[in-house]
Amino acid sequence: MEFKDTQKSVVVKTDISSQLKLDFKILCVQQETTMSLAIEKLVRKWLAESGSVIPRNTRRSQGDLEVLGIYIPMPLKMELKVLCMQRKVSMKTVLAQLIEEWVAANLCSLPA
Repeated sequence: MEFKDTQKSVVVKTDISSQLKLDFKILCVQQETTMSLAIEKLVRKWLAESGSVIPRNTRRSQGDLEVLGIYIPMPLKMELKVLCMQRKVSMKTVLAQLIEEWVAANLCSLPA
């Protein structure tokens, strides 16, 4: 799956733990995808389900957090933003939770 040249990509950012960021990167490499494409798929799925499950806040101590910037198509960002506003949840929270759940579901493929 590749970005279409006709769609402008924009960055969205979230704060996740250093370990989660590392696990996410490793899993994406193992699955021969990029972090941006993995997130794009997760966001599209979440939107298709109308954001039915509102992510819980998974914030950790501030010292443990790193910023993760991900590129997604502008229309997808706008859809995400609107649904997050309707659900009264931040985009950062949704993105962090989607990453955390995806990593947890795929963690068995990480080397020990």
